[in-house]
Amino acid sequence: MSGSKPEQNLAMRFDLNVLKHLGLRMYTSLPAVISEYVANAWDAWATEVKIRIPQDESMSPDYQITIQDNGRGMTKQEINDEFLVVGRNRRVDEDKDYVEKDGHQRKVMGRKGIGKLAGFGVADVVRIRTVKDGRSC
Repeated sequence: MSGSKPEQNLAMRFDLNVLKHLGLRMYTSLPAVISEYVANAWDAWATEVKIRIPQDESMSPDYQITIQDNGRGMTKQEINDEFLVVGRNRRVDEDKDYVEKDGHQRKVMGRKGIGKLAGFGVADVVRIRTVKDGRSC
């Protein structure tokens, strides 16, 4: 077409602060945060979840809460391709609303792919350690 301007592509960008804002705004209580991480453990086929909350009321700067499960774990590749994708909807990506293991199924609890950010609503530092097939990542 004569006289028309060429199409210009635009790109949406995100500042890393979006992670903090999503965590801070959506998860402001410790029970909600713990619930999200227990749901993640369920989706990873955990049969046991241990939650350690220190009983010291002082809430010192090095106060730590530990949530440990015996789920399937993740490889570095799975961490990068799946876990670190904020907003990834497993139900859509994998076209199913359940997870399978040894011929059994569990309904997936996760929905929006942002529960992993929950800890940022109540903590300055969030550390995740995973072990799969005896290898730690």
